[in-house]
Amino acid sequence: MKTKTIAWIVPLACAGWCAGANAGASPSESSDQAALFHGGTVVELADDGELAQQRGKYLGASIVSGFMIAMASQWRNEAGQASAEARLLATNLRTNAASVNVSSQASVQMGAGALAGAASGASAAGGAGVQVNGVGQVTQVAGNNNLASNTASISMQAAPLPTLPSGGSSALAAQNGFVAQAQAGAGGVQVAITSPMGVASQSVTSNLAGVAGSLMQVAQLAGNAQVIANQLSIQLQIQTMSRQQLAQIGVAQALQAVAGLRR
Repeated sequence: MKTKTIAWIVPLACAGWCAGANAGASPSESSDQAALFHGGTVVELADDGELAQQRGKYLGASIVSGFMIAMASQWRNEAGQASAEARLLATNLRTNAASVNVSSQASVQMGAGALAGAASGASAAGGAGVQVNGVGQVTQVAGNNNLASNTASISMQAAPLPTLPSGGSSALAAQNGFVAQAQAGAGGVQVAITSPMGVASQSVTSNLAGVAGSLMQVAQLAGNAQVIANQLSIQLQIQTMSRQQLAQIGVAQALQAVAGLRR
């Protein structure tokens, strides 16, 4: 689990760090490019043909020593609240003492009138079935006086990662039509709160069986006076490396590339 976990989270977390260069720009493109450089902004334009040949660049796994995925979903109305939380912590990934810990919690405290906000004739469908490769956020709201949000963040730090609270790999709670569940493990991290009025769910899944990993948040609601929120954060712990260590990694990667060439 340790090796597979780092293999899918690092490219997912840093998939947006791609760059391309256009060596054969036309005069009009050159003028546009010059305008982009004005004011200190550095931008290189690349056409579709060139981008199609790029494999991209991302933060290498060799300099990431740990990461934490933390997600929480909440649903509140006048009758009470429901919540689901899950965390996955991986540390010491560049040593023989690498370890992975998980934690999950679920709680439902909804009174007898929990479903009183259901909106007659209102419907929201389809969002929970959306599948993406990469990052996706879906918000569907039908009704009045509602609030729904999806927030996600990715950060890097050299400081140690926080410890996990006590909790198992899965949790489940249900009351008066609401079900909250959370799970964390080798396949990823998932939380969800469901009711007849909709769903608040999140997932970070691995790239198993040739399917690319994904980060997905769904806030789907058909009701009145409901508040639902999805919050997700990924923290990457960066290994401080000397110039000599970086050079050694570069040489090793070059030798691997040469060894893979066909003769």
